[in-house]
Parts: sequence; C-alpha cells; structure tokens
Amino acid sequence: MDFSKFSKKVQEVASSTAKKAGEQVQIAKLQIDKTTIGKEMTDAFTAFGKYCYFNMDKEDFIEGAKQYKKDIDELKLKIANLDKEIASMRVSDEEKEITADFEEKPLTFETEPAEILSQPDICSQQTEQPLFEDKNQN
Repeated sequence: MDFSKFSKKVQEVASSTAKKAGEQVQIAKLQIDKTTIGKEMTDAFTAFGKYCYFNMDKEDFIEGAKQYKKDIDELKLKIANLDKEIASMRVSDEEKEITADFEEKPLTFETEPAEILSQPDICSQQTEQPLFEDKNQN
C-alpha cells in the first residue's frame, strides 16, 4: 500500500470516527433532554397530587384534574418522541455498518462458475448401492 492510499484510509477512518462521535454527542443531548422532561413529569405528578388533595371537594375539581392529565400526557408524548429519535439514530448506525461491510467486500467465489458448470452432474450418475432398501422384496 503506497502512502497516498494509506493517507486516504487514515482520513476516512478519522472522518468516520468524528462523525460517530458527533452522533454519540447528539444521542447524549437527547438523553439529557429526556431526563429533563422526566423531571418535569415528576413535578407535574406532584402538583397533580397536591391539587387532588386540596381540591377534591370543589365543584370544578374534574376540570382542573383534566388539565393536569393533559399536561402529563404531553410530557409523556415528548419522551416517547425522544425515545423514537434515539432509537432511529442507533438503528441507522447499525444499518450503515452493515451496508458499509457489504459494499467494501466484493462477492467472490472459491471456484469459478465456469469450473462448476464444466463438472459432470453427480446427481445423474448411477450409484452402486440403492439409497433406500426395498422392504417389499423380502
């Protein structure tokens, strides 16, 4: 391998490594966002519990409770969307690796197809012993 090919390969590896590191940083940021939203959801549940305790006997209790539920559901949806985004980033990395492995390795044969076709057909040759015994002969 000459120096220019070696240099090019080193650059490709460095570029790939930098890209992978950038993707990992992005995943880490999404995880931090998810943790922050999780804390907000915990706070929302706490506020909902306090609301229920102090307002259970009031006439408009149900309307207030519905608003807390709506807020909590929105936070749950945000977390679900972050989970999907993180999963898609991880899956796409695996797909990229599989695709890259396939593209880098050309399909090769141990025996050339022409050699295989020129060999006699062993399935059509007669064997000396039958494969199965005929039990009806006895």
